[in-house]
Amino acid sequence: LNDGTADSGDANTTDDTAMIIKQSGKVGIGTTSPTSKLQVTGLPSHADNAAAITAGLTTGAFYHTSGNLKIVF
Repeated sequence: LNDGTADSGDANTTDDTAMIIKQSGKVGIGTTSPTSKLQVTGLPSHADNAAAITAGLTTGAFYHTSGNLKIVF
């Protein structure tokens, strides 16, 4: 987690940052430069809900099919 400000903790701000909260309030998961309030990149791609479950995703997990956002049910 990197909020772009200095702190006295042991926060890791190297290239392996997985999530960032910008001072503007924009949140990025899988990106360090979000362009909207919440931006998630790197979602897995599956043909359908059954394929997502077979791949190990559980209820509530996000995936996409041909660019369409889906949620496992």
